[in-house]
Amino acid sequence: MKFVDNNFYSISRSKSSSNFLCEWDLVIKWDLINLRKNHPDIRLEIVDWTDSLLSADTFKDAAFDKLQQFTFMSNFARIYSHSLVEREMVDKGLKVGVIYGIDKPVVEFDDNNDFYMTFSDTATTMSMPRIYNPHGTEYFYWSPSLPHLPFEQAYQVLQHLNLRPMDRLIFKRTLDKSLLESLGGDLNRRERELFHAKFNDENNLIKSILYADYDPSLFQADKPMRSLDNFKGNTKDIVLETNDQILEVKKVWHGQWLSWLEQFKGKFQSPAGWFDQCRTKRFYVGKLT
Repeated sequence: MKFVDNNFYSISRSKSSSNFLCEWDLVIKWDLINLRKNHPDIRLEIVDWTDSLLSADTFKDAAFDKLQQFTFMSNFARIYSHSLVEREMVDKGLKVGVIYGIDKPVVEFDDNNDFYMTFSDTATTMSMPRIYNPHGTEYFYWSPSLPHLPFEQAYQVLQHLNLRPMDRLIFKRTLDKSLLESLGGDLNRRERELFHAKFNDENNLIKSILYADYDPSLFQADKPMRSLDNFKGNTKDIVLETNDQILEVKKVWHGQWLSWLEQFKGKFQSPAGWFDQCRTKRFYVGKLT
């Protein structure tokens, strides 16, 4: 599927999370061209995850422990995209390492200025090992047996915020509801949009602290956020899933999702009807002074 040819998106430098596909056209493609030019010994393989998106077979045998991770079937299709080279080498009896990871820690501090970090589970839910190579995935920067790198990164952020207290305002920025109400429109959406902007400002600050060669001029779309992206017309996945080519596959997706949901109804739900959630464990890093 060619996204541009099918009018799924047009190339622009908008940093909206729904514009994530432009990362391929503006950055990734050129990085790969440069890599091929300077390192011809490295074999490059590009996988189109939309091949999985257009196949109903992708979803019909999915177990709930995988299915429930993703609000949109496009997210689920992405984890079902795989490297043909990986399978080829495994079938030859070779050990194959698949590296997937995060580039920065998740940090926060409370009203007592206690500074914490958490290990994001994004890496593990978005890069599940293939059934034919169950022990081959290495989670770079994320591992219970090697937590040193992300913890050191969190400590570097803490040191920076102690040296430059004004940067803490990015994390402590609050939403003025009275101001939002005076602007009119959908208050709920405005709150989410401003929270999303704050979240991405925090990410950009952390990257500038941790990476001396970080280049903010390189295009990168804002990170998607489920509570905001669920608004119709604002999400990367709705752009794909409302396409005529995909509607029939989506019926299979919905049927499979709902069949599992019925089995869990009432067992793990709050009185309001939402699934109960467990708070991610926080690790104490130090004190903001």
